[in-house]
Amino acid sequence: MSQGDEIAPSLLDAIEDSAASIIMLSPNYANSHWCLEELATICQLGRLILPVFYDVDPSNVRKQTGHFEKDFSTHTERFGEEKVKKWRKAMQKVGGISGLPYDNSKEQQLIRKLVKRVLTELKRTVVSPVHEVDAGITLIKQKLPERRLLAVLDDVDDVSQLNALAVNRNWFCEGSVIIITTRNKHVLVEHLVNEVHEVTEFNFLAALNPNSILKKVITKIMIVCDNFLAYLKEKWARLPSLPRGEEKQGEIILSTSSFESMVNLRLLQINRVKLEGKFKYFPGELKWLQWKECPLRNLPSDYHPSRLAILDLSESGIQRVWGWGSNKVAEKLMVMNLRHCHNLVAIPDLYGYKTLEKLDLERCIRLTKIHKSVGNLRHCFA
Repeated sequence: MSQGDEIAPSLLDAIEDSAASIIMLSPNYANSHWCLEELATICQLGRLILPVFYDVDPSNVRKQTGHFEKDFSTHTERFGEEKVKKWRKAMQKVGGISGLPYDNSKEQQLIRKLVKRVLTELKRTVVSPVHEVDAGITLIKQKLPERRLLAVLDDVDDVSQLNALAVNRNWFCEGSVIIITTRNKHVLVEHLVNEVHEVTEFNFLAALNPNSILKKVITKIMIVCDNFLAYLKEKWARLPSLPRGEEKQGEIILSTSSFESMVNLRLLQINRVKLEGKFKYFPGELKWLQWKECPLRNLPSDYHPSRLAILDLSESGIQRVWGWGSNKVAEKLMVMNLRHCHNLVAIPDLYGYKTLEKLDLERCIRLTKIHKSVGNLRHCFA
């Protein structure tokens, strides 16, 4: 963020939607009033905060002394005591939280500790079943004001139900949407309900009428479906027949040479299949490869998927996507699914993957090395 820039609403939304915040406190942290404003927002939410102290003493954070004293004096002159007081209060709160010191030589250990702490705290937030109305009301007041939500109160037939669940707008975060369905509009309290939409009753007799609108719509749908099925049959007839695999001791084995003639193949699904032979025979125009339970430790060095858009190796025994020292670049890759690859130990160099949008690493329990190039993926989410 450049000097003079305002905090983007999307950033504040992300802070409000986060269950936990990890704050890296450096000697220059208080130099930025935007950092202090974000910190104040985080503290107001009352959620999990994990401070990491990078070359700073927690007591200096708590008291705004040392590195922070000059910055806060400057902010007071510029913004006034009232605004700075809010930032001081946030620094005091974070400085009093038991955090972690940053050590360059133990960065991986720090990351593991943070992940473990976040997961532990989130597990504690599981809401227990509610058996009493008063207990439910208390829980709603405590939990729901923290984040925006979409709630559907279905088949409400008594105003007391609505009073128990949503009698006060202040119970919900601003921007929340509450949808109430009922057969009795008298339960809709005027001071709570913004809009009322009445669903017209379905006219069964009109549906039986040969000239009804419904019949015309159904007829059009049937025509479209018939045309689409005819199109699929035509395309299916033109598809090349896939090679038949040889089964050995419960394994299905295919030779890569079987794909040599399939130059126009775009989508290939070979789940639970073992391939033998050179991968240079693989179709060069392939865009989607799904190979669940792939038995390889890494993809072969002679495989160059330059046009691949989706790579799905989920539930595989793969340890690395590419072998040691290899930096294969699938420039058009958009999705890399490595979910439940329990033996995966490292993420490859992703500097050349400019179109990557999704990287799925769920349940990769042995993953210990995350390449620094992951930080450059601007449009990717995990």
